[in-house]
Amino acid sequence: MEVVDWDRFRSICPSNSSSSAITDLSAWTETPLADVRTDTSTIPAAPHSTTADSRLLHLWEAYHAVHRRWQTQKHNLRLRLHLAGLASEMEEHCSSLLRQQWGQTCERMAGNLGLRDTWSLLRVLLDPTHTKASQRKDIYHLLHSSLLTDTEFLAALQDRCLCTDPSTPFPASTGSPNPDLDANISLGEAGVDTVTTDARAIGLSCSPTKSGLLLLLPRGMAPLSPFPLTVSVDGTPLPLVSTLRTLGLFLQSNGKHTTLITQLSNTAHQTMRLIHRIANRHHGMREHDLRRLVQAFIISRFVYSLPYVFLSRTEEDKVSSLIHQAYKSALSLPTSTSTARLLSMGVHNSLTELTEAHRTAQLLRLSRTRPGRALLSTFKLSPLMPLPTSFPTSRPS
Repeated sequence: MEVVDWDRFRSICPSNSSSSAITDLSAWTETPLADVRTDTSTIPAAPHSTTADSRLLHLWEAYHAVHRRWQTQKHNLRLRLHLAGLASEMEEHCSSLLRQQWGQTCERMAGNLGLRDTWSLLRVLLDPTHTKASQRKDIYHLLHSSLLTDTEFLAALQDRCLCTDPSTPFPASTGSPNPDLDANISLGEAGVDTVTTDARAIGLSCSPTKSGLLLLLPRGMAPLSPFPLTVSVDGTPLPLVSTLRTLGLFLQSNGKHTTLITQLSNTAHQTMRLIHRIANRHHGMREHDLRRLVQAFIISRFVYSLPYVFLSRTEEDKVSSLIHQAYKSALSLPTSTSTARLLSMGVHNSLTELTEAHRTAQLLRLSRTRPGRALLSTFKLSPLMPLPTSFPTSRPS
């Protein structure tokens, strides 16, 4: 660490300054800079020190004292038993200190949910494998374990993740003319072509390996075999899939939502395990902060996708049960707590209330703009409020 003695600098600076006219700016500024370098001293930085526990230090000193005695009397059974007892006592005390420090860390997070560091720590605790540090470590491991050069590695990565192959034209049809077969392919192919063209216009491309064709059938209807429709992306036919993910929303061809509910259930149980780690009845975060965590990590994801799908009665019960379990964990209630009594507290909203509130908020948002009202008209929905009129602001004369 560099420290400048400014008092000494002020004392020698007037003596080195000249009263002559300034002819060279670099030479004029070099004199005070040289004085600063002369009056600068380097002090070694103090190492990061933490306060040690006095009882742990006492146990450590006692252990080493007994260990020195044991080295001269290695056949003394009493000294060996004393060493084992001290080691066990130090281990128990270290575990107690670890729990105490973790409780203090969780208490510091209480009331500080507006800080970025708090949410960063919570996300790491929620899923350590999806952090930037973990992804950076995986990339470094991949780079060091690869036997390819940098150019070959980038080329292999481009071939795997990007669609660089030229589109394959369809072969010319032979045989007698058939107007029905020679007509353009259905509306689905036109939609794929539109998306591909718009993506290419902004420098993107649709990957056929990551795309799929999902056929939404009515519930109870058997899948068509063989499938009579073929849709292609850049000449590559899309595979027929049973589950498709679109912007975080999982759709299934059978009309059910088992995959979506499974993903939401995993998220809810991860959050509940996180709550058990950062809070208990005596230490850690408090109930109002834990309810905010449930709202941020669970309810927000439920509301993101569930209002746009039709859930069966069984699926609604599963989602409602996950919401009840999450709030029981946030309130430090046992899982056997009566759900009716939990609802009577009015701490959280039901799934029906959350879905209706989200739908109303979306309709209000679309009702405020002309493009939004045009979209509502396309779906034959009525706006919930008149279009706001903007008045010109009067300028002061």
